[in-house]
Amino acid sequence: MADALELGAHARVRGLELALQRAARDVEIGRDPIDRDGLTAFDPIAANAPYISHAFEIFDQMIEEASEGGRLHPGQIIIMGFSQGACLAVEYTVRNLGRSRNIVALTGGLFGSPGALWPAYPRPLSRTRILLTGSDADDWVPEERVRDTAQLLTGLGAEVTLRIYTGRPHIMSDPELEEARIFLQ
Repeated sequence: MADALELGAHARVRGLELALQRAARDVEIGRDPIDRDGLTAFDPIAANAPYISHAFEIFDQMIEEASEGGRLHPGQIIIMGFSQGACLAVEYTVRNLGRSRNIVALTGGLFGSPGALWPAYPRPLSRTRILLTGSDADDWVPEERVRDTAQLLTGLGAEVTLRIYTGRPHIMSDPELEEARIFLQ
């Protein structure tokens, strides 16, 4: 979660750092909400289902709090994450349409094992902006998964900005943080 707090500091968006601090408190600091039993975001969805459900409950609570009980419009809510947090942000967005229209997913993609067919999602993501990043050299999140996710999100009507960084390891790079900052303004 320290990386997410770093993003909040770089983004310089009012209230963002506070929301990220709450996330760190609510989702055991330093542990991904689905990092249990050696599972990754790219294992079969059924294996991760209990952890995904738990993470989504936390997302629901945080969005309810951030939206001031629904007073703020989804266009004023940002969901973001890095690595498995980015996977959760994307997965939550397609499963819970209309909760947020601004997604920053740094090095992530949809859940499921390689080659998995994703279910047909019921409604389009029109008016949803998504920054999705990855790398051609990331050992944890394959470039192909990021590109496939971007294609699916675009097909659902989202306005996707895809950035694949050359040679970047599994980190949030300074150019990536700058891209997120600009995207959030």
